[in-house]
Amino acid sequence: MVPPPGPHGPIAFAAAILPALPIVAIFAVYARLLVEMPDEYVRMLLVRQSLVATAFALSICTIWGFLEAFALVPHVQAYFAAVLWCAGLGVGGCINFLVERRAAR
Repeated sequence: MVPPPGPHGPIAFAAAILPALPIVAIFAVYARLLVEMPDEYVRMLLVRQSLVATAFALSICTIWGFLEAFALVPHVQAYFAAVLWCAGLGVGGCINFLVERRAAR
């Protein structure tokens, strides 16, 4: 196999990791938000939202992985797990809305 043109060795690793750093920073900022949130009720809502997001992303990634293992779907790059987690935050926000709306009745 012919190596692709461009940087090789440690420079190639650094160039490949560089775009991931802002996404890693998002996770770190979200964790810091959870730790430093003074309002316990809002913190509970954020924790529920992040748990739903995590379950959503892990479930889809696991299902896709098994489908991929049986050659039923094409390969998807692993960094899309972060995209699914962010989409799961939206799902978690909707669940929070519905749960709180039902509790207000």
